Amino acid sequence: MEQIAKSTSLIAEANKAALAQMQELTRKQGEILALALKNIKAAVGDSSCPEGAIRDPAQIGEITQKALDLAFGNMRDLAMVLVNTQSKAVGVLNDRILNPNKKIN
Repeated sequence: MEQIAKSTSLIAEANKAALAQMQELTRKQGEILALALKNIKAAVGDSSCPEGAIRDPAQIGEITQKALDLAFGNMRDLAMVLVNTQSKAVGVLNDRILNPNKKIN
């Protein structure tokens, strides 16, 4: 009975950690995207202010594409780190479920 309680506690803690990681990932991805948009706006300039603003649509498109490619690449990399971490955690939980009599320290 004690091992079942420990297993249940372990699963609950793993779920809490997974939720916290997903929330942190979402926050960081939001920061990355906000920074990319801020950088695009700074590079392109304010359309209501003609001095220093880039007017060539092709150049605006290129700047935007590069900034978003970088941002989405960074967001994808963060997500992959989380996926790999979660895969390892699921492996531990599966081992725990398949070997319930294995002692937990």
